[in-house]
Amino acid sequence: MKQKRAVLAAAGIVAAVGVAFFWMRGDSSADGERSIDPPEEYQIGGVDVIALPVMSDGVAVYQEEPANTGTEADTDTGTKDGAAPEVKNTADAVAYRYEGLSGAGTLVSAYTAVLTSPDLGFDIVDEALCRADAPDFSAESGDVNLAHRGAEAGKVMRLQLTWAAGTCTVVTDAPEGEITDPPAPEGMTMEEALDYVRGLPPALLGLEGSSMEDYRIYALDGMALIDGIPCIPVGVYRTAENTDTNVVEGSFFLASDQSCIYRLDTDTGTVEEVAG
Repeated sequence: MKQKRAVLAAAGIVAAVGVAFFWMRGDSSADGERSIDPPEEYQIGGVDVIALPVMSDGVAVYQEEPANTGTEADTDTGTKDGAAPEVKNTADAVAYRYEGLSGAGTLVSAYTAVLTSPDLGFDIVDEALCRADAPDFSAESGDVNLAHRGAEAGKVMRLQLTWAAGTCTVVTDAPEGEITDPPAPEGMTMEEALDYVRGLPPALLGLEGSSMEDYRIYALDGMALIDGIPCIPVGVYRTAENTDTNVVEGSFFLASDQSCIYRLDTDTGTVEEVAG
């Protein structure tokens, strides 16, 4: 039986990133390390995931022992300053170090865009597998964590990418855990969020009418992180004539500190600030 694959059209994905694969057998590094052929795919928890696409000319790839590897028994389950504990690498983690890259941050940005596309469905997460904002890929150095629900129940597929000038390290692993949303903000309940939206003039949200009483307003499941701010998703509906069914008029995200409201463009999947 073929292994489950997260990527079925590798060629199309590589084209989307804007780079091509060239296979090579590299020379040894200055300290005697032997480079490997750039992997076409990473196997993570029994699933093949498209690998970081690189140009082979001048690029060498080395497989090495990943840092932060532990077992479930020695993983710190405590918290620091109320934060969720970091999910440590397992003994099955694999690290790949890419040397000789041109524009490492740009490459990682494009790769992240592919993996987080709707077709592949990875999320940007923090060290505790909580959904997070994208980093500044234009910086000379940085890191990003990507995660997806694993093929095995209770596990996730995770890629940890760290880049600097000319280099990038990718650590793949399938630790236990689950991807979560940012915690709900303190001091603001869902009902308070709904009351706030009910008190707004419809025109402020790009809606018709003189009062939000003409609409049905519901808080949706989960939280969203937009511009680093936890936001409560809110759906606004109008009752269809003669059917008493809800017709979607707009999907919004209310900042937990009530500093702004974003509206979702369902055609592009992007958000735009409509009030702040």
